[in-house]
Amino acid sequence: FNYYRLAYVYLQIGDAKSAEETYWRHLFTKETLFRPGTDEKEWVSQQLGRPAESVPEGCEIHKGIYHSFYPEDWGSRRFHEYSETHMNLGNLNYLSNDMKKAEGHYLKAIEYKPDNASAMKNLIIIYNGQKRQDDALRLWYRMREVAPNDPDVQKMFSRPPATG
Repeated sequence: FNYYRLAYVYLQIGDAKSAEETYWRHLFTKETLFRPGTDEKEWVSQQLGRPAESVPEGCEIHKGIYHSFYPEDWGSRRFHEYSETHMNLGNLNYLSNDMKKAEGHYLKAIEYKPDNASAMKNLIIIYNGQKRQDDALRLWYRMREVAPNDPDVQKMFSRPPATG
């Protein structure tokens, strides 16, 4: 089951709500998968602040009932995936003009994957739009540390300082 593909299909048919729910369903696998009795639909609804409509009923693994003697360490092995999921949720929030939520998701994406240049760039766009130049500049310097070969980083640090 690929959450990204399903969310992409939802976006292609114009169903952003279901795409958002799908991304939250992916995060459910990290946050609560091995906690007995945790219900996926209820958890996703709590994250959304509204009822989740596209979460299917009846799957045991998504109700916290997992039949395994040795559960995998989903959290640490898949941080890059969860980073991408938060990046996508940030993009959805950005497109709906909710900059506070978008910023939170981009920050979480960076927390999970400290070299996530795309999340940093999107966060810089938000900071620039909010006239938070100091925050944007700090992030540019951080990007230069973790992604020195990124073309935007190279452009940013090769141009002469603005005058004016």
